[in-house]
Amino acid sequence: MTTYTPTTWAQKLLGLLGVPVSQTNVDALVAWQKAEGGHWNNPDRYNPLNTTQSAPGAVSTNSHGVKSYVSWDQGLTATVKTLTNGLYGGILDALKRGDSAESVVSAVTRSPWGTKSISLGGSTYNPKEVPGTGGAGGGIVQTASIGGVDLTGLAVTGAVLLGGVVLVVLGMWRGTSPARQAVQEKADAVAGAVV
Repeated sequence: MTTYTPTTWAQKLLGLLGVPVSQTNVDALVAWQKAEGGHWNNPDRYNPLNTTQSAPGAVSTNSHGVKSYVSWDQGLTATVKTLTNGLYGGILDALKRGDSAESVVSAVTRSPWGTKSISLGGSTYNPKEVPGTGGAGGGIVQTASIGGVDLTGLAVTGAVLLGGVVLVVLGMWRGTSPARQAVQEKADAVAGAVV
């Protein structure tokens, strides 16, 4: 019988979804599992993300209908079925890009899944509040520009009210991947346009 750790389960799920098995995607799924507490920290056996998808022999473990499955294969199949049911396109799109754990967890917290807060790399992602913003909101910029600089894909990490003007803090860590460098260049250009 196959057994999984949070990391190996994330890798298997990514493979079944046909999305990149990148470190950023694995990190996002491990953080999501921790937020949900499934399998390792609650009675929802073989169900790290606490899906409610029905399956033969699966039993509900709470009033929300979260299931405990009979095997890892059944739990993985149920999770794939849930993620591909048409309600979670934002999550799948972020996973398909495979280059930003922040994009994935932000998409999760903004989806109908039910996970409303995920901690990742010292930050907590919540659709209603970003750390240090007092509820100003956060996530990933869908489409916007400042000073002609395209902001799509940048993480909104905070916002400050200054003299009646909301200043949005955009952030992304510096890295060596071309995708990270491109996003950082956007953030640097925005900082130059705003200052």
